[in-house]
Amino acid sequence: MVRSPSISRRRALHALGALAGSAALAPVFADPALRTLTALRGEARLRGPDEAPTPIWGFDGAAPGPVLRARRGEPFRLRFVNGLDEPTALHWQGLRIDNRMDGVPGLTQDAVAPGGASEIAFTPRDAGTFLYRPWHPEFGVGQVARGLAGLFIVDGPNPPEADRELAFVLDDWALDASGAVAAAGLPLAAKAAPGTAGRHLTVNGAPTLALAARANERLWLRLANATPARILQFGAPGQPVTLVALDGQPCEPFPLEGGTIALGPGQRAELMLDVTGAPGATMPLVVSNLAGATLEGRIAIAAEPPARPEPLGAPAPLAANPIAAEMDFRRAFRLDLGIEARAGTTVFNGRADRAPPPQPAFKVRRGTVVMAGLRNATDRFQALHLHGHQARLLDGLDDGWKPFFVDTVVVPPGRTSRVAFLADNPGKWVISAQPIGTADGPLVTWFEVG
Repeated sequence: MVRSPSISRRRALHALGALAGSAALAPVFADPALRTLTALRGEARLRGPDEAPTPIWGFDGAAPGPVLRARRGEPFRLRFVNGLDEPTALHWQGLRIDNRMDGVPGLTQDAVAPGGASEIAFTPRDAGTFLYRPWHPEFGVGQVARGLAGLFIVDGPNPPEADRELAFVLDDWALDASGAVAAAGLPLAAKAAPGTAGRHLTVNGAPTLALAARANERLWLRLANATPARILQFGAPGQPVTLVALDGQPCEPFPLEGGTIALGPGQRAELMLDVTGAPGATMPLVVSNLAGATLEGRIAIAAEPPARPEPLGAPAPLAANPIAAEMDFRRAFRLDLGIEARAGTTVFNGRADRAPPPQPAFKVRRGTVVMAGLRNATDRFQALHLHGHQARLLDGLDDGWKPFFVDTVVVPPGRTSRVAFLADNPGKWVISAQPIGTADGPLVTWFEVG
């Protein structure tokens, strides 16, 4: 078997622009010199190149925004400018960073006023795939729905064995009949025809997904669900696809059944896709919102010799991040957090707060293991997102955990999921509960690590 060398950083950056027939994401390496990122109004051709552009809100006027890159353990700096006519803040989804940089107005910092700016500086602990996007108790969900989101990639010291790295930001837009974004939302329905109201799926801001590859080539895919309140599914039917990281943390590699993965809002995944098929063949790619709207893409296998005589072997685990792999439950702090209907409204931990409430749900000392039951007593799926930490999804009897970390857990109606995490990041951290398929923002509570 012929084995390719590990992907180089130069090859990885070049490959981010190697998409054919879909929008490419332009990478931007951030170094200690200050770079500016601006939230602006802009336009995007969400319905296709022959359709009128759609007014959107985007970072640097684009949806998605530029791919920002940093290196694990090295300082990252950014100047964020709010070019909108309403306040906002910048949240770094999945990053274990200094609490002052988490981007939660009223808890960790002030909102950035229209025309204002803030300086962001942190050193990422973890290599992986993350998102940057707004967080605001009143305006945040509408800002994300209009397109404000971007990919943040943190590179580690040892890239995995792969031929190319490709980044896909998945989104699901509610467009009205005029082609404008309906920020208040529309029902989950089959994909709309051009010029009609309905759901429009995009990959990197385009309604198409077409790749060119060689047989036996290994593609390192970075996926992100940029929607505020949708579950999206990505699939490469008939192709060997292996999950190697979830929510920014490496996991035990395992093949995905049917080559398909579902991601809740804000979730990210890294996959190894080994291209199989005869030279000249076309293989399907599918993105769907699990409610009828589908984007059908393809991999066109080049009519030339394969990249190597045989596919590469099973992907090796990615290099581990400095996160505790084991937890001792004997002295864990245990609690239950419920989402339920009460007196005509929905409450989370007994309250209906859209902004962080005055008091935390709990306080723990740094180094405490927290075990939480996430109980969904509503009739909708709920996406529970944990700030500043990564959790293990526990087995039914709390006698073990799934072989991956998560910062977002999608809990079905009438079910309870249990998670455990090591509270090792000092500060005040939000836990949010976002109902799936609505334009309502999340309910929030928070906890403090002393």
